[in-house]
Amino acid sequence: MANRKSIQISLIQFLEMELNVMNVALDIVDQLIRKVLFCKRIRPKDVSAVINLRILVNSFTKTIANQTTTGK
Repeated sequence: MANRKSIQISLIQFLEMELNVMNVALDIVDQLIRKVLFCKRIRPKDVSAVINLRILVNSFTKTIANQTTTGK
């Protein structure tokens, strides 16, 4: 069983990963906004990237929720 310190370290690592994901999300949103502003067509590939990113964020959120409930 993990001790409290190892759980805190994994939470910090998780938050760093989530921050990176959020930066990627902002980048994708910025690119889509630029495409719309310049009347460029949004491709299915762009929509897929947003959907996959949402799945990844949901997965991270569930992971942190599980760690905080099992860490108590």
